[in-house]
Amino acid sequence: MTNMKKYKLYQYLLFVLMALQSADACAQTKALVIGEIMPQIKFSRVFNYKTKQVVDLRMSDLKGKLVILDFWGTFCIPCIEEFPKLDSLQKMFDGKIQIIPVNPQRRDSIARFFKAHNQVFKPSLPFITGDTILGKLFPHTGVPFQVWISKSGKVLNLADSYNLTPKNIQAVLDDEVVSIRKAPKNVYPETLFDENWKDLIVFSSYIARDGYDKGLHLISPANQSGYTDGGTILYLYQRAYEELTNHRYEFFRVGRTMLDVKDSSKYIQTKFGEEGVDWVEKNCYHYQLTLPENYKGNKFELMKQDMDRYFQIEASIEPRKVKSLVLVRTSPRDKLKTEGGIEQNDFHRVDARSPQTGKIRHLTNQDFSVFINQLQHLVENGLHVPFQDSTAYTGKIDLEVKGEVLDHLNLAGLKQALGKYDMDLVEQDVLIHTLVLKEAITPD
Repeated sequence: MTNMKKYKLYQYLLFVLMALQSADACAQTKALVIGEIMPQIKFSRVFNYKTKQVVDLRMSDLKGKLVILDFWGTFCIPCIEEFPKLDSLQKMFDGKIQIIPVNPQRRDSIARFFKAHNQVFKPSLPFITGDTILGKLFPHTGVPFQVWISKSGKVLNLADSYNLTPKNIQAVLDDEVVSIRKAPKNVYPETLFDENWKDLIVFSSYIARDGYDKGLHLISPANQSGYTDGGTILYLYQRAYEELTNHRYEFFRVGRTMLDVKDSSKYIQTKFGEEGVDWVEKNCYHYQLTLPENYKGNKFELMKQDMDRYFQIEASIEPRKVKSLVLVRTSPRDKLKTEGGIEQNDFHRVDARSPQTGKIRHLTNQDFSVFINQLQHLVENGLHVPFQDSTAYTGKIDLEVKGEVLDHLNLAGLKQALGKYDMDLVEQDVLIHTLVLKEAITPD
């Protein structure tokens, strides 16, 4: 065979090889559906897997185990809050399952995240980082999102994380049929009207079911005036009245909305997981209002009227006495007055998104109003009790408190910390303008 023929043969074989590799790559990144077989992929530089070193992980290494791919993000609080649960389940079923967190960010970015957020629990699980393959095999529009892969490598479920329970895991391991709701693919339409005719609509309003099972997220049309929102009946009324009163009464704050109803279960969510999804589908709504550009009225008054008609609600603003925690001074001594210096403010609770901070939290050379705003947030969002300030104090202050008092908030600890500055939180009935929702009495 001449050199020229050998060269052409080599070129041909190289072309075939490249074509086969290309076809294989395409096959490995084609979106998979339930019932299909997971390809035998190798993941390079997986960390936290059996050793402190980064290692390669092959799907074939996991044959015979139920594999749970947990797609997560550093920005996602529910994802991070589930890490202890994932760790616990892995230990509970160790040797039978393998849970694998998956993230598209680079490994060094994830390492920096855990270093900077030392309060975040780091599970003893193999982390796949810098993912460019699994996200294409299992496209999704939100996290946490989990993929269940059977012991034989078959895709079983594309599910929301609430389905990951010991009961469901055991049932799958026992080869029982488990009914797990498929995670919805989020869609973001501008209207529920027919796309062909939506531009002809100049005035409309409608209330629609939430559509969680369809992944519905209704957004405001780009080229139309009006209003779009969604949530519980309670939320929609709070939003309308906040706008109607120019945020004067702060109805979203704790204790500023009252329900005079026979059954509050359709207004306030108390169920979660599978039952929570059912509750949302039955009790949450989308509201959309389309108005002509020259409309002079108040759109939130129209929204209120629409909701009154459909939900059969009579809403009003009434002064009510509400049990609250009131900040008082316990002596005339001023232990707060600032000594000046560089301004500092790290007086806050540390959560999963917060960067690492000191064991002592400070307010240095800060307006007292800053302290009141942050104390209100702590009391109302941490202790779930309405807050009032009756100190009448003004000026700049210095204050410090142990971080554990804020991070592990309880009333006794907070009262003790405030006592150092001759302040206290006392329980009192306070007259507050509240939004009251009453169910309308309909004739028989």
